[in-house]
Amino acid sequence: NSKSYTPPQGSSLHFNVEVKDRYAVIRFVDPGIEFFNTSAILGFVEKVLSDLGNPTTVLDMAAVTTMDSSGIGFLITLHKTLRANGRHLLLVNVSEPVVRVFRLTSMSAFLKTFPSMEEVDRFVAAN
Repeated sequence: NSKSYTPPQGSSLHFNVEVKDRYAVIRFVDPGIEFFNTSAILGFVEKVLSDLGNPTTVLDMAAVTTMDSSGIGFLITLHKTLRANGRHLLLVNVSEPVVRVFRLTSMSAFLKTFPSMEEVDRFVAAN
């Protein structure tokens, strides 16, 4: 089940959303999660998630090659928002530049990351 969402007005953001039985996948198409776009990304992702209501959200980060402190803040906010509502955030296909940012900021300590969708499927099936 793939679904396309229109990005916020005046924004050039692009996402693909795929709804599976037990989770929703939001695929970033744009290469950066940075100061100039994090507010729009958060608003868009929160709207998509409220529409879907899936217990687990997977962010496919394959296209994302740059992330600044605002991008880190976006992930922290999203993680906390989902967790407060009994939901889960998983990241998949995280690029090496973003993995380095996660290591430097200790984000890896509380975000669940997976190398492939197959690994996500196994994790979700087991939990």
